[in-house]
Amino acid sequence: SNSFCTLLAFGSFVLVYTTMPPPPPMPAPASSKRGAWPRAVVVVLVVLGGALVCLVGIAAIIRPQWRTRGGSPQRMHDRRESAENARLPPKPMRPLVRGVDYFSDYDIDTVAIAPTESLDYRPYPQYPRFFEYANETNFNADFAMKYISNAPRVLYIQDFMTPAECDEIIGYAKPQMQRSVVVPHKDSHEPAVNEIRTSSQAWLGQRHGGAVNAVIDRILAITGFTLDHAEPLQVLRYEANQKYDAHNDYFDPKMYGPQKNNRAVTVFLYLSDVEEGGETQFPRADGKGPTFDYTSCTRGLRVRPRKGQAALFYDMKPNGELDPSSLHGGCPVKKGVKWGGTLWLRVPYGGN
Repeated sequence: SNSFCTLLAFGSFVLVYTTMPPPPPMPAPASSKRGAWPRAVVVVLVVLGGALVCLVGIAAIIRPQWRTRGGSPQRMHDRRESAENARLPPKPMRPLVRGVDYFSDYDIDTVAIAPTESLDYRPYPQYPRFFEYANETNFNADFAMKYISNAPRVLYIQDFMTPAECDEIIGYAKPQMQRSVVVPHKDSHEPAVNEIRTSSQAWLGQRHGGAVNAVIDRILAITGFTLDHAEPLQVLRYEANQKYDAHNDYFDPKMYGPQKNNRAVTVFLYLSDVEEGGETQFPRADGKGPTFDYTSCTRGLRVRPRKGQAALFYDMKPNGELDPSSLHGGCPVKKGVKWGGTLWLRVPYGGN
């Protein structure tokens, strides 16, 4: 800027001096001593004007720097944040579906609705109240928990297990893995292999101790149930393209015959990360109606497998009614291997 102003002043001087013709001689009036301005005065005025223009331009350039150097902390923070974001690697591109956040742990394809009388699962006089939903008094400060669906009640639990606990449970189960089966209807007799469920499974009881006991005790503390209500822990492995179509965990007497007790709570443990796919889907979450496509994974609530996290949901309402909205499934694994665990909690049941 200084060099530019110097050149401008020098050029103005030369231009004025060389091009300005000398004034014609004019006799001064006898009554006045004023005469024409000398050429040197004109040159000086031109040079000073150019210098003034330069100073104004320089001030306009450096003024924003004066304002922000040591300016407001918020502005300094914004500049640092912009610089840091510029250095971040771009997020991977994935196929987009309206309403889906691909970078969160869970998403739902409709806005979650507020609890209403029909969805709040209030007890009815004709049904005994067997249990209560988990509430803040049961919550442990060691991990964050959040209800992500009202119907069915789905509770997402962050950092429910340590990575070491996940690995220990997988280690116990690996030698015992067998093809998963489904429970037969009342007209059948034995559990059978079925293409609606293509995973592998193993059962782990309390005898394994260690991480198995610790995780089960944690579940009981949150739900308020006791150990005599719990089934053994079922460990699952889903490899590429393996899945479990949408189903209910409870046993509907219309399909399975009379039941003395029934599954009221399901806790699904995510024992590994999955590169792609493997979500737990609730196609009827938050007011969705019945579905006739039990293989689709594009409807309702989807919880992504994240190692150490858990999803707790209720198969039954506290008033003793079975909850059809607890319909859920395991979406196909597209890339990687999914390890999970399921613990079911039962209550007495007298429904028909």
